[in-house]
Amino acid sequence: MMPTVTRFFIWRIIRNGRLTEARRRFEAGTSNAKAWDMTKSSCWSLICEEVIDTDHNPEVYDAVYSELIRRRFSAKEIDDMRRLAWRSAGWLNYDMMLWDWCNLDEKDIRTALELKYEKRLIRKIAYEQDLITVSELLDRDKAVPKN
Repeated sequence: MMPTVTRFFIWRIIRNGRLTEARRRFEAGTSNAKAWDMTKSSCWSLICEEVIDTDHNPEVYDAVYSELIRRRFSAKEIDDMRRLAWRSAGWLNYDMMLWDWCNLDEKDIRTALELKYEKRLIRKIAYEQDLITVSELLDRDKAVPKN
């Protein structure tokens, strides 16, 4: 079976995906964020809204993007997080056929990284660095008040 989540696939998502569309609306001042309680959602859970097997209305992605900006993540950091989420949780959800349509978060990212490392699909240095990135950004996210 051919992998679904390839480098080219991720490149296209980062270039034209739902959170990219939300960023463009945000930057143009045309964002229409849906009222949605995200206080209990981690930054990784928000990032993974694009990865789950459910396609939301644009207003949901506007809300997600606005919340990530409010939590002091830059556009570049958001795209870097998206790449990591797609390489890990996206791989787990689509290539490994988890097919989660409700929620993915940092636990799923870590699980995917562990599986990829066990299957020798990533090197130890990449595995360790990605785990550090997940933890550092999660710690930083926890330090920002959730309103």
